[in-house]
Amino acid sequence: MDNPEAIGLADVTMQSANPNAETDQPAPKKRSVNNMKPDALQKKRENDRNAQRNIREKQRRTLKMFARSSRRVEGLTES
Repeated sequence: MDNPEAIGLADVTMQSANPNAETDQPAPKKRSVNNMKPDALQKKRENDRNAQRNIREKQRRTLKMFARSSRRVEGLTES
């Protein structure tokens, strides 16, 4: 251990990944659907469905893009 930089790196303390750990505050509470009004719950569910639909569509597009890219690379390697 003749390297002083190695000794300095070993003395580094790790910081907590939880930003609330230092302030001793409880984590923010998540919204519960149990306390929502029916119209707000309906709107939330509609929004969730739309968001999930968009996520699935994005995954399909990405998968198609990778498939095309893969076929193109395979075509280049076969030549």
